[in-house]
Amino acid sequence: MSNKKVKYRLFVVNYGVHANREDYRGTAIVKALTVSQAKGTFLNQSDFNGYQDAVKISRIQEIFLTPEPALISEEYVKSGFSEDK
Repeated sequence: MSNKKVKYRLFVVNYGVHANREDYRGTAIVKALTVSQAKGTFLNQSDFNGYQDAVKISRIQEIFLTPEPALISEEYVKSGFSEDK
């Protein structure tokens, strides 16, 4: 048996889902060894488990951690809300 430690990586998964006549967009953080494993882990453990065919992953990107403070992830959508109204 090897004493070698397994080095998991963090991935950001951006996705869209059309399920139950509703459209959803979201972002998830997944810990996995590879991009392929990150995709499978997300599909099998997300809130949309059972709707895997409805999930469309638009991007999987690795998070590279640095020793100094850094912004890791940010997401925004146009809300259509305006205070000027």
